[in-house]
Order: sequence, then structure tokens, then C-alpha cells
Amino acid sequence: MIKTVINTKKYFQAPSNYFWKWAEGTDVIEWRTGTTICYRDDLVEILSELSMDGFPPLSSLLWVIMACKEEMGPGEKQQMMRIMTDLNLKHRESELHSAFGFLEVISALPTELKKGEGRIHLIHEIFGKPSFVFSNVELKAALAEIRSGRLDALIREDGDALTSDEFLADLQYLCRAFENYPTVARLELKLKTGLSEVPGVAEIDLPEYSSADLIEQLELDENTIALARLARQLIPVLNIPMHLQGSGDQSYGGISDITNRGNYDRLLLSELAHDDLLLTARLVNNEALYFRREEPPENPKRQRTILLDTTIRMWGIPRIYAISAALAFAHNSKHNELIESYALKGEDYVEINLHSKDGVVEALGELHHALHCGKSLESLINDQPVSEQNEYILVTEAGMLRTTSFLSHLANAKASLSFIVTVSRSGELHFYECIKGNTRLLSTAKINLDEVLNVPVVNRKDVSGVPAFLTCPSPPLLLPKVMLKESKGMWFEMVGVGLVIVTHVRQVMLIRHSDKGGEELMGTIETGDYTFGWDEVDNLFILVNNRQKNFVKLYTINLGSLSVHHNNLSEEIPIVKSAEIIKNILYLSTGFYTYTFDCIDREIKSKVENDILRGFGLVAPVATQKFIERAYNYYKGPLNGFTRMFRFKDLYVGDDQKLVLGHYKLGLTGHNRLIRLMEIIEGKPGAKYAKEKDGSPTLLPNKRIRFSRRVWQDGSEAVVDGRGFLHLKSSDLKIPEITIVLVVGVYTACWASDGVVCGSAYFFDPGKSDMISSELFYKKYIQAFIDRLV
Repeated sequence: MIKTVINTKKYFQAPSNYFWKWAEGTDVIEWRTGTTICYRDDLVEILSELSMDGFPPLSSLLWVIMACKEEMGPGEKQQMMRIMTDLNLKHRESELHSAFGFLEVISALPTELKKGEGRIHLIHEIFGKPSFVFSNVELKAALAEIRSGRLDALIREDGDALTSDEFLADLQYLCRAFENYPTVARLELKLKTGLSEVPGVAEIDLPEYSSADLIEQLELDENTIALARLARQLIPVLNIPMHLQGSGDQSYGGISDITNRGNYDRLLLSELAHDDLLLTARLVNNEALYFRREEPPENPKRQRTILLDTTIRMWGIPRIYAISAALAFAHNSKHNELIESYALKGEDYVEINLHSKDGVVEALGELHHALHCGKSLESLINDQPVSEQNEYILVTEAGMLRTTSFLSHLANAKASLSFIVTVSRSGELHFYECIKGNTRLLSTAKINLDEVLNVPVVNRKDVSGVPAFLTCPSPPLLLPKVMLKESKGMWFEMVGVGLVIVTHVRQVMLIRHSDKGGEELMGTIETGDYTFGWDEVDNLFILVNNRQKNFVKLYTINLGSLSVHHNNLSEEIPIVKSAEIIKNILYLSTGFYTYTFDCIDREIKSKVENDILRGFGLVAPVATQKFIERAYNYYKGPLNGFTRMFRFKDLYVGDDQKLVLGHYKLGLTGHNRLIRLMEIIEGKPGAKYAKEKDGSPTLLPNKRIRFSRRVWQDGSEAVVDGRGFLHLKSSDLKIPEITIVLVVGVYTACWASDGVVCGSAYFFDPGKSDMISSELFYKKYIQAFIDRLV
């Protein structure tokens, strides 16, 4: 009992010259300055829920509990500095600053990690690993005494004076934690996942592109787009049939036989013409007739070897034809067969790669001067082990099957071949199947090669889903202005230059004048508090400070070239409390130091210790009424009475062959014949509706900008851009892509991927684009897009 009293006094009694004391009897623990740290019941509950081999000094624990509630104020910091001075520990001041730094890290954690079970987990992480003198058993006995209240008078009294060793011991827990978790993000990661850092990317071998992906890649390059078009036309022609090895009762395949046994649903229709008595008799005597289904082989082929003739007859057009046929065979792989390809030369052969774009381009260069590939074909068949699981497909020129010197070699290899494809310069293709040395014609095709190979390529930078407008180095059209109320006060005026706005979707926009739309300076910027600055010449500075994530980043934007540079200061300057930019100098203050950063040279120039009493006040722009009025002056142009449109239910072509978007239709209007979205007074049903695809595609790094994709039956697409654009992509590659500014109430502007623009100059710079009349643009591009649909 005496030992328990001693332990209780030792652990719960406050030193006479320390920062904390009991108040209101023993119901509250507070700073000597009067600030409440915690209540007694809360402390007892925390100690009861902890289960360790021991417990830290109460003073260190109180610091953590206090930081979970609020930041340490200047008065409390001053008191700690005074205690350190009284203990002659001025030379150890850096350790106190480290302790303060970790308390600020705790304060910046998300709320759920500082309350309830989250707080217990945090205390475990800080104090759980070292061994403590005060054991768990001794503490439980002391807690029982605290709960009983028998020793309240004892612990209320001040204890012995604090020694320098005891003070430094208290600091060490927090200093050690600060070394392990110097940032909020690192501590948050540890608490949520148990990991000290995010694991690196695993080194794995990426799979080869599928043939479908490969054909799309080839379509993106004007040098291989003709090859890809021809491959797509050959896909239905070179469809390898299912091999038949019998018949079965499965519900797939055609009819292979007629039998007198089977299921009733397989009865011939003629049997059902009998009366009931006769049908019953035929069924009982097994005289009724049933049909049987074809059944697939039990062991389908698992490998496909494509043999491409590269000798002199295959030079030119047949060469492209042969590569396209090989891509079509790969695309038609039904059982995920292993595809391999060989180029047959005069007497030898070489393996080629038709699984990647580079491999296809390299294969096009495989040519040989020999008259035929007969010896090479025999050599390959003899070298490769013959297997029933392998299909050999030979692609050669049509005239080779009438060449005596080649046929002698083909006769020796035909038993191992599964299929033969012949191509000609006139566009004819014959597809043969080889069965035990005999051939039978499966299909033929005659393709207009001039039409496929010589279609002019328009400026379609991406045919796989991303609108051409989004691939331009700089947007060809200006953005519809975002209203100031949508930016939630995140704007900055550069007098004489323009107004900078961080929009509600974290997009940085510059408005230079009231009669022009907005320029996109940055597509996305991180979430946080923003501090703006300007060197009054060409450079705009934006500091992003997210204290919760301990993220500090400075962006420098050159307004002439619109180039963007950034400096991540999170590691060098942790937990920034306030910031200010004066011309090209950035001032950053933590709890203890003020840093000056040269935004032009991009380096820290000085680091000065703060007066802990003075602190460093947050400098924030004050949105005075006068400033707001000046900001709204950038919206008072003649064409600013519009509404951005980025959401509508239906998209279709109306009966009058006009493109309809919800309750508006696109057409020419006014004496100037300009393009405009006009409200439909009487809704009329239309045809050719575009069907919305499931899901919202992510087409920009800024995931807050929403997109939706609509597709017509012929494959034409429309992408609705949340910034206020409609991107149209026709299934006809000869029609350039179109982008239309979605604004209601004013004339709009349009852009085509061949570089021309039309409409209101509010949305583009006429000096930077080829401008044509709206009437000509509508006829040449928009009407052509609609005509393709109808």
C-alpha cells in the first residue's frame, strides 16, 4: 500500500517549477498560464485504455494530449523557453524546437486520428516501443487510487523541483518521434497503414499489346494508318472456322446429323405434324427423328504460326497486304492462341515481331531478292517440331501457286500447313484451308486498295478516345469565364495585366480583358491555401500551402510564354504557418523561423529565428468592396451575358437535320449568319440519338473536370467537356474533329482539327488562327458531321 502511494505521488504530482498543475481541486490539469490541458476523467480513461509494457512520463503524455486538441500558443512556448533558461539548458534549445515541431505535426493531423481510438493509436505509436521504468502493474494500482479520490490532497500539492535531466528526458520522446515523422503526411501514413513510407512500384513485366490495341496504335500514325485500315477490312474475311470432330447435343454450332435419339426440343418439325397417337408411337419405338448439333474439338489449337513470304513477288502492295492479313489473324484469335510470325526468305527464315508497332514497322522492311520462298518454307517446317496444337498459316503471292519451282517445295510442306492465304496487287485475296495435304477454298475478297491506302489523312491526332482539342499544346479556343462566386474568393488582380482565378475545380485561369474569354494557365493545382504574388513584369507566383498534408509548393508562371515551373519546399520548410510574396521574394514562417525564398533564382536566401512572443502573422489578401468591384470589371464586356452549358439530357439529330442538345439546337442565325445555340420553343422528336456511355472518362490530369461521352450507332462520338466545350468526332476519318464552345445567350465559336476557327472572336485570338466565315464552317464541318449520321 505504501509503495502504491509513493508511485501515485511520483507519477501524478506536478513538479513545482514545471509547465502544468492540478486545478479546481484535482478535476483539471492546466498550464501554469491558465490554459486547460485536459480533464482528470479524460486522462484516467486514456491511461486505462493503453496497454504497454510501461508508460511514459506524464508530462510528455500531456504535451501529446494538448496537441490533439489545439496548437501550443505563444504564451505556452514562452513558458517552456523560460523553464529551459532557468535549468541552464539554453544550449539545448534545438531539442525544444524539435519537440515543438512534432506537436505542430500532431495538431495538423486529421480530426479522426486525434480523437477516441485514433488518439490511443497515436500515443501507442509515439510511446509504445521504448521500455519505461513505471510498469503497467504499478500504474494500474495507481489508477485505482486516483479513481478512489483518497490521494487527491496529496497529488494536488506541488512536488519536488524539476531537474534538467528530467526535463530533457521528457523532450526526448517528442524529439525521437519528430525524427521518425517530420511531416504530417508521414505520420498520417503510419497511423492509417502501419507503413513508414509508400512502397515502390513493383517491377513486373508488362504484357504485350493485344492485336486490337496494336491496330489502334497503328491508326494513330499517318505512316501506318493505311495498314491498319486494311487489317480491319480483312478481319471478317480471315475468320478461321471451328474445326469439327463429331457432333453433340450442345446448343451451339450448326446441324451435323439426323438421328433417332435425342431431346424432345431437337425433334424435326416434320415429326410434330403427326397426330398425337402416331407421334407417341414413333417416340416409343425410337422411330422419331432428331437433329444433332456440331460440337467443337476437345483440344482446340493453342498456337498459331504465321509464315510471311518476303521474296521478290511480295514487294510493294502485296507486302502491305500480307502484314495486314497477319494482324487480322492475330485479332481473330478465339482461344488466346500463342501467335508467332516468321519472314520466309530465299533459303532461310527469321522471326519477326508483330505484337508491337515498332515490330510491325521493322517487319515491313524484311525483303529478299529470291524468286520464291520454297526452300525457306521447307526448312522451317523441318526445323520446327510438328504438333497437332499448332496451326501453320502461309501468306504468299497468288501467282506462286502456279509456279512449278515453288509448288514442288509446297507439296513437301503442305501436310503441315493449316491455311494458305494468297494476295495480289489488284486487291484480290483467296483463303484456303489445308486438310491432310488437300486444299479447299474458304473465302475470297476483292478490296479496292486505292480507296483504302490512298485516303487523305486529316489532322486526327487521336482516334482512340481523346479529342484532338485536348492534345493541342495550347488550347485553340479561350475558356468561357467562370463567375467569381464559383472561385470562392481565390483570385488575384495584376493591375494592367489581368485577373487570375483559381476556379472551383482547381483550374488556374487568366482573364486579360472584359471582351475576351479566359486563358488556362494551369489545368490543375493542388488543394490548399493560396498566396499570390507578381514581380510586376512577366512572372506570376502562386504558393500552395496545405498544412494538413505538410505540403508547400511554389508555382512560377511566365505570362509571356505561359511556361510553368514549380519548387516543392515541403522537405526544406516544414509546416508553414503564414506566407507573403512581395515582388519576387517569398516570405515563409514556421513556428520558429522565417525563411526568405527568391522566386526568380529559386533558392532559399535566409533563415531567421522568430521572436517567439512576436510570432509571424498570416498575411492574407483582403477582399474589400473596392477590390471586388475592380474584379467584376473583367466581366462587363458586351458578350458576357452568357451561360455555360455542360450538362444536358439528350443529344440527337432533329427532323430538320440540326444537332440538338437538350432544349437547344445548333444552327446559323442573324444577318451575319453566325453559329448559335438557340432554345427550342416546341420540342420535336428526332432521330439518330447518341447513347451515353457508362462511366465518366478521365481525359485531363484534373479529375474535377468532368467529361461525358455519347456515341452514335455508326461510331461517331461526342464528348461533353465540363469546362464548356463539345467535342465531335465523326466515324468518317475524312471529316476533321470539331470543338464548339457551349454557351447560351450569345454567338459561339468553333474550331476544327485542321486548324480553322469561326464565330465570335471573344473566344479566340484571330491573329493566331485561320479564320473562316461561320456559314462556310457550318457547311464544311458541322453539316458534314450530321450528314454522316443521317
